[in-house]
Amino acid sequence: MRHAAALLCLVVAQVNALAKSTLGNTTVYQTLPRLECSKETDTNKAADVRAEPIILFVHVFKAAGSSVRGIFRRYAEKCNKRWACLVQCQKGGSPRGATVPCRLRDMVNLNRRLVMGEDGRRNPRTENLGALSHIVGGHFHYGMHMLVPQGRKYFYVTVVREPLSTWISGMRYHDKSLKTVSDVRNAAEKFLPRGSNRFYQNGLTYLGAVDGLPLGRKAPMPEKLVSALSNLEDVLVVGVVESWPTTIDLLQAMLDPTDQAPYMWDRYRDSARKKNTASKSLSSVDIVRDLRGDGYWADIRRFLLFENAFYAAALARHALACKHVLGDDCRLRRQGGLGVLLNASLLAPDLLPSGDIDAASLVNSQPEKPRVSPVAVASAHAVLAEAKRQRAVRDKQRKNRKKKKKLLPVTEQL
Repeated sequence: MRHAAALLCLVVAQVNALAKSTLGNTTVYQTLPRLECSKETDTNKAADVRAEPIILFVHVFKAAGSSVRGIFRRYAEKCNKRWACLVQCQKGGSPRGATVPCRLRDMVNLNRRLVMGEDGRRNPRTENLGALSHIVGGHFHYGMHMLVPQGRKYFYVTVVREPLSTWISGMRYHDKSLKTVSDVRNAAEKFLPRGSNRFYQNGLTYLGAVDGLPLGRKAPMPEKLVSALSNLEDVLVVGVVESWPTTIDLLQAMLDPTDQAPYMWDRYRDSARKKNTASKSLSSVDIVRDLRGDGYWADIRRFLLFENAFYAAALARHALACKHVLGDDCRLRRQGGLGVLLNASLLAPDLLPSGDIDAASLVNSQPEKPRVSPVAVASAHAVLAEAKRQRAVRDKQRKNRKKKKKLLPVTEQL
């Protein structure tokens, strides 16, 4: 209890500063390397296009990535651009030397022989993929910009989704036999036993580039969160499933600023996302209601702690992109803004760090005196700060022990 109270005090004291830190870095918006939609019918698939920007789409699991990939493919077809979809990436897909450790699943307006090389390799060649493509997307981690030729402009795109929703959707995706609320609850209890110290890692894995950390996927959660938040600030377009129309607005502004294909964008903006093949008789709202009443909601809160903190930061970056890329056309300035939108669409707003959500909601409202509401639960930012403090204490104790050992007589050291 004493430890929990200390964490709560730490949140109230630090959340405002942490929110400002997340919202303060706008370097990525200083230059906007947009693509242009071309209506030319002749396509030279061998032409070097490094004079134009390249887009790197990080497909986060169960976050509308298939829909976004479909948008990029259609855009490439209509606007004479090159699209490459990568799958089965090893070690996060970060290019190593001459090849990219991923398989090429799909492409538009690309010459496969040139992309793969003439020596029969099964993986795309780093230099060719980086020089011949306009858009590269797939289930790879942050770090794919290593394939971009020196001097070529690039920007990242990703889409995130409420962590509780992605967890439920992911369970049902991996096990198609989950047909009822009780089926999902039983699966959740097996995956997350009561009192477990496990944490859900989805966006953290992709944006944290965990395979590149010193301890890899075994790195402590605070370290993964620091990496993910740092890399997130380099993502120009952060889309949000719960803010889908604004996500499409951002993609259109960066891919088709002169509105050469308005029907395509209106279709994706106004129509529902790709239909979910899961049974419609099973409602996520019913699942959450059942989980709340089953006595281990506190375990779920802890399980999603770090991922929820990452999602809150992603919402802030989404709001910033809307402000800096769309300007007066940002729809988050109207109709109640991001806060009203989230209240209407989130499954469990109470699981998210409310101070961070408030800060993100205020980005496009421009109040006279920005405020951050009190935080009701310990956010992952607080856990992160506490972990840093404890690490500093351990390091100091270790140094003191070494210093004391050096001062002892040789006989006592032995």
